[in-house]
Amino acid sequence: MNKEQIKINIKDYPSEIRHYLKDVEVYDCSSSKEFQVLYLSSGHYLKSGKKNSLFLENKLTRQLHKKMISVKVIKYASRKKDFLLTEEAKGKSSLNYLDNPTALIRVLAYYMKHLHSIDTYGFPFSEIMNIYFNSKKENYNINYALLKYRNMTKEDAIRIRKERLHKLKNDSLIHGDFCLPNIILNNYLPSAMIDLGNAGIGDHHIDIYWLLWSLEYNLKTDKYNEYFLELYGKENVDEEILELIAALEILG
Repeated sequence: MNKEQIKINIKDYPSEIRHYLKDVEVYDCSSSKEFQVLYLSSGHYLKSGKKNSLFLENKLTRQLHKKMISVKVIKYASRKKDFLLTEEAKGKSSLNYLDNPTALIRVLAYYMKHLHSIDTYGFPFSEIMNIYFNSKKENYNINYALLKYRNMTKEDAIRIRKERLHKLKNDSLIHGDFCLPNIILNNYLPSAMIDLGNAGIGDHHIDIYWLLWSLEYNLKTDKYNEYFLELYGKENVDEEILELIAALEILG
């Protein structure tokens, strides 16, 4: 994660958050255009976005903190914009453990299985499910397809979506973007999951798909995919659903 030290005007922030912005160094470590993410030298992260954009993330982060999955929320404020202040997770992004892929994959498989085993009662539904079920897009972009699906044509993707969309189930509590930067480890031990805006009840294959994609993207190979699937439990993985998710992503 790149961090660039910046200066801010404390008056631009809600009164209940200003206290945390005094006498600290501030670094911008944003990775998207939708949200600004600031790191405070006091050991906090401050995320901001358009009004109501962080409402669910605030709720989910609090719920998962009780399950010892996520960081502690310090403050949430919604004005003309939303602001979410959280503690810093202890440890480093999973991207820092790429030199030992097998050890990394072992802990990620364990952590994902643990997340998917949590009782879903009281959790909201993942926005990803709404996007997948309601999207009518017919673009063609293979950037987010797993390597094994890179030869899928647009026509194939449209057919697979039509034939298999019903296979997606709300069967687990999912992260929704289970990629390496969002999983924090402390010396190969699970510490926290961050960036929970797409978390909620959804199909567990979504997390599997995005972790496989993230491993491929960062390790530049798909040779570890089978190892992860064996650790997660191949009996719990439907290859047709993984191919469906690839089709949905190819179509945008």
